[in-house]
Formats: sequence, C-alpha cells, structure tokens
Amino acid sequence: MQLRDGARRMLVTLGSGLALLGFAVAGNVSSALAATPPPAPTMAPPHRLLEADLFVVAPTTLRSSIATAVRRLHGVVAAEPLDAARLQVGGKLTAMLGVDPSEFRAFAPKPTADSARLWENVATGGVAVSYTMSKLDKLPLGKAVKVSGRRAEELPVAGLGTVGIGGVDAVVSDAVARSLGIPANNAIVISAPHADLSTLIKQIKKLLPRSAAVAPLVAQLAAEVVALRHPSHHQGLHRFFQGATWLWAGIFAASTIGLAVLMATETVKVFLLLTTAVTIGGTVAGTFLSALWFFRVLRRFGLRVRFAAS
Repeated sequence: MQLRDGARRMLVTLGSGLALLGFAVAGNVSSALAATPPPAPTMAPPHRLLEADLFVVAPTTLRSSIATAVRRLHGVVAAEPLDAARLQVGGKLTAMLGVDPSEFRAFAPKPTADSARLWENVATGGVAVSYTMSKLDKLPLGKAVKVSGRRAEELPVAGLGTVGIGGVDAVVSDAVARSLGIPANNAIVISAPHADLSTLIKQIKKLLPRSAAVAPLVAQLAAEVVALRHPSHHQGLHRFFQGATWLWAGIFAASTIGLAVLMATETVKVFLLLTTAVTIGGTVAGTFLSALWFFRVLRRFGLRVRFAAS
C-alpha cells in the first residue's frame, strides 16, 4: 500500500510541464552485491532514431492492449512500454527507467543511441547515468553505485549519456528494474513527431485508467531551451526557432537594402519619413508573424506559457 500511495504522487511538474514520475520507496532493504555480469551481447544499432514526444505513466502495470491501441492512433510512429520510478541512487532520489536496451536506445539522442557498449553494459546489469548526475555525484564509469528499491543492489555505472527524456538521470534493463521492485510496464514513451499533440493527448487519455497520466515531453525540452541548459532536439521547436531567426534576418536584410536605395534616390526629408515607416512597418510585421507562428507551435505540441515569480 505504501508503494502504491507513493506512486500516486509520481506525476510532478518539471520545468514548464513535463509530467514525470515520483515513486516513494520505503521499508528495510538488504544490501546485495550484483553478480558478475556475463559477456555483453552484441547489439545491432537502431534502424532509425525516434523523437520522444509523449510520456504515459501509472502507479501500476498498464495493460499491453493500451500500448497496442496507442500505436494505432493517427500520427503515432512508435510506442514503447517501459518501467519507471524514482529510486535512491547513491543516496539521492533519482528518476529511473527500466527498458529493453535494444528497443529504447532508438529514443535516445544520437550520440547516446550510437554507443553500443553503453547499451550492451545496461543489458548485462549496469546502470547508465546522465553526464550531470555523473559529475555532481562523482560517479565515474565502471564504479559501483548503490541503488535502493524494495531491495538494495550495487550496480556498475555502465555508461554516461543523455536519455532524451527530461528529468530522467538513470536507466537500467527491465530485468534489473523488476529486481529493484519497479512496476513492470507502468509507463509508455511515445513518438509522434508530426501529430497534433493536444489532440493526441485527448485520445490517449480515453485509453488510460484514471490513475494514469500523459504529458508532452516537448514541454520539458522547451524549459531546457529557455534555461539555456541543453539544446532542444525536438524537430518542431527546432524548426520554429530556426525559421524565426531566418524571418528576422530577412526583414533586416530587406530593410537595409531598401534604405540604401532610398538614401541614394530620395531627399533627406523623404528619406527620414520613409526610414521611420519602413522600420516601424517591418518590426510590426515581424512581431505579428513571429507571435502567430509561436502560438501555432504551442497549440500543436500542447504547450502552455506560464509566468512564475522570480
């Protein structure tokens, strides 16, 4: 009951809206050394990389039929079940995923997805941690770290990388996750890069039990961009910021060329009047187009703008 009550508090807001899990783990745990891992299996690289757009999480196991139904929804490219919880890693509460390494690595950013050794080490019982966690908690590659769930285990640090899901700092295999007491398949990561996320979220909610929740991962990525901590890998946001940059570059270039022509052909009085008109007109037009485009992106990806006190 205590695990279930803790799991109900697992949806916490990270940045501007990523709902992720919190999983209270309590009780006495016994220390156990991880067995010497077998030789790492050879793992083929992913056929393609996938964007992690939505994240579903529940306190308990989700029926397999839910993931199947999600895959059939319009715009969904992939939906991968996984295990998710917050556990003590090195004495600190950490968001952790239990995954099938051969399947989940496609959702990671390219440098992490391309690291075959990292995923092979995860498959043989190690824990992959984020660069930030490794630096702050002084967890060098290969060092054993204590992970405490329903039981405590010493797991070797299998690799350092970025998972691609904001707030998640540790990844283990699904087998290790089960041994730690993480609910099996209580989460789903969804790739739907070209879907209207607000519409898709409404459709997914109809498939979920009341205890489950779904949130757009792009919201966390947006928060990361604003805070200038990590670049966004989401194509929709990337296209918007890139396009807005080119829009304003074009406006300033056109204004410069136009003013140069006016300077050479018009009197000073006319030039000053037209300079004012062109500057104001270009600024207003650029601001209107940027704002219109920005709000369309917010609506498409299910984002909200919130202003918090500093």
